[in-house]
Amino acid sequence: MQVYFLFFVALPSYRGGKPAEAKPWDGAEGLEWTVPSPAPFHTFETPPRVH
Repeated sequence: MQVYFLFFVALPSYRGGKPAEAKPWDGAEGLEWTVPSPAPFHTFETPPRVH
């Protein structure tokens, strides 16, 4: 099992691949992405409604 991991997972990851984009989270729609970074102390005046 370790040999499989070495040849099919570990070695290909060392060879590299397509570089990640500068901002891969663009288009994220979750609640945590709606606040600035760093988040202010009182993030929301009223709690947002989550569906």
